[in-house]
Amino acid sequence: MTADAFPPGLILILAAVPAALLRGRLRQAWMLLVPALSLCNMLALPDGNHFLLPFFRQELVLARVDRHRVAVGSPALLQAQGVSLGPLEDSLSALRRQGKTAVAVAVRGILAIKAISPNISPRVSTSTTTLRPFRFFEISTEPSSIK
Repeated sequence: MTADAFPPGLILILAAVPAALLRGRLRQAWMLLVPALSLCNMLALPDGNHFLLPFFRQELVLARVDRHRVAVGSPALLQAQGVSLGPLEDSLSALRRQGKTAVAVAVRGILAIKAISPNISPRVSTSTTTLRPFRFFEISTEPSSIK
């Protein structure tokens, strides 16, 4: 069976039935395994439109795959990856003056920022400190950088 034979979203929907019946550690393992399988299935899809359904003389496309890269992280980290912050520099400076943390997202050359308020609980602060070395998360299916 190829990845093209099973929509990734359908895997998640069908997996909800066993998830409702399972308990304890088995359910936790299931809840980690199913999204991982769905992601692997999605990454195995070739470029193009998949899972087409006829609908009122039109075709519904349930999945479209292209090989774009998504980068998420601190603005400094995205700059290190070659992403130009350009017109958002003023907004980033204003956020820094307000004491807020900015998270940047770049997709297809489009950049967005999200401000995070510093009012967080001590527990979250500890988690953030622990995760700080892993500031950058990237999903990429091609080696080219975001420009």
